[in-house]
Amino acid sequence: MATMQHPYSFEPTKPQDVDCICIGTGRFLRAVLVPALSKGAAMKPALLQTRGRTFLDYMLTRYPHQNQTSSTSYEVDTVLENGTIQTDQIPCHGAFTLGSAQGKEAALQFVSNMERISIIGTGMTEAGLASVETSGMKALFEILKVCYDSMVVQKTMICVNPHQKICVVNTDNVPQNGHVIETHMKAMSAAEQQDSQEFDSEAFSTFLQNQV
Repeated sequence: MATMQHPYSFEPTKPQDVDCICIGTGRFLRAVLVPALSKGAAMKPALLQTRGRTFLDYMLTRYPHQNQTSSTSYEVDTVLENGTIQTDQIPCHGAFTLGSAQGKEAALQFVSNMERISIIGTGMTEAGLASVETSGMKALFEILKVCYDSMVVQKTMICVNPHQKICVVNTDNVPQNGHVIETHMKAMSAAEQQDSQEFDSEAFSTFLQNQV
């Protein structure tokens, strides 16, 4: 079956087979977190670029006729102590952009079709955690809203972690980043409640407390 590709997504793996999401496509995330998830923990991560589409375009160019049954990867170069360059192939099970309305729609639709999730990885620095207005925080909130709908409302997704809680991993060394992220998510939830009567901030906050 040929991959259903269009300019706003790269989907070599069916969403039902993907079990973690990485928000960001910076080098540290691509070279450290994704390999740890895919090679170290045998997971299948998809990558979402918050702004721009350089990584998506790279994967579409690298695999213009990719099938969903074939493995796909991106290259990471590492300069070793002796000066030689080592090139590793890092498995990639999806690439998306949140930098356009069409890209965001494709990314969120992919996540909504996932059947299980374990980890949401982020690559945000102090700037990315500075406020609820950053692209990273907005992306995480959108992804968590989809997970909430799939896990709590639709009941089409499960968390496969031992305590059935989604683990949000931030790769940067920001003090108490977990608490900072949780505070931002709750603030964004309250703001969403004011903007939309259909959004249940209390239920979403309960989801954050008990399942994330």
